[in-house]
Amino acid sequence: MRLARVAGTLALAVVAWARDTPIVHHTYFESSLNKLLYFKNPATLLGLDRTSGTVHRSSDYGAKWTAISDIPSGKASRLYAHPFEPKMAFVLTEDTEHWVTRNE
Repeated sequence: MRLARVAGTLALAVVAWARDTPIVHHTYFESSLNKLLYFKNPATLLGLDRTSGTVHRSSDYGAKWTAISDIPSGKASRLYAHPFEPKMAFVLTEDTEHWVTRNE
């Protein structure tokens, strides 16, 4: 995920690849994700952990998550989807530095 600067709880991801049997993956975070953001491509998700100020990304329907390294840990406080652009999202901080993604 390319980002440009603009100025343990359990999360379950159920992936129904087989017709009748869903595949369930467990991912443990330091604290619960306060917000999940789904893009038009349902495989890509962003999750905000406000306790640690970290945004996590999954590109496989939530089976595996990684912290977005472009955003320093402890900075993220809000996560918003763009109202008209389905591949765009914003990460806001309590300060004047914010981030935007334009490609999920």
